Amino acid sequence: QQQQQQQQQQQRVFQVLGKRPVLVECPLDSWEYKDPRGNIQGPFALERMRLWHQHGFFYPSLPMRCDPADEFMPFMDLWPAGVAPFSIHVIRMCALPF
Repeated sequence: QQQQQQQQQQQRVFQVLGKRPVLVECPLDSWEYKDPRGNIQGPFALERMRLWHQHGFFYPSLPMRCDPADEFMPFMDLWPAGVAPFSIHVIRMCALPF
């Protein structure tokens, strides 16, 4: 029940922001992140990001995006449960239709 309440709260937040999460294939390029000083780093290729992840370079709250049109999201929020980062899918926040 707690998980259901969290999901409902998250849906209300998405509606207020006018966006919803959409599952898409991992793009082959255009990956960016913000370093600890707030500087945007990238764009980088998927293979490079995958390699850096395998070496533990990304922490859960690191702001990241896979498309320059997207807002930055915490690294941990970009992946569906059970999906390894940089493998198959990524979550993007897309505008809700009017």
